Amino acid sequence: MHQFDKVELVRLAKSVKSREVLDILCKDIEYLLKKLNLTYRINLLDVADIGFVSFKQFDFEV
Repeated sequence: MHQFDKVELVRLAKSVKSREVLDILCKDIEYLLKKLNLTYRINLLDVADIGFVSFKQFDFEV
């Protein structure tokens, strides 16, 4: 059995700003993980694994 803790970050944005907002959010997450000296991996999720309102979604695995 695999157990893990999970944090979900969601931010709503107008479609014209969504790519910019996603980039900022990802940079903020990376900055925090680096400051905490945590090893992490970024996975781009397959389109079949994300909701219909998302155009792109990442998992940051620590």
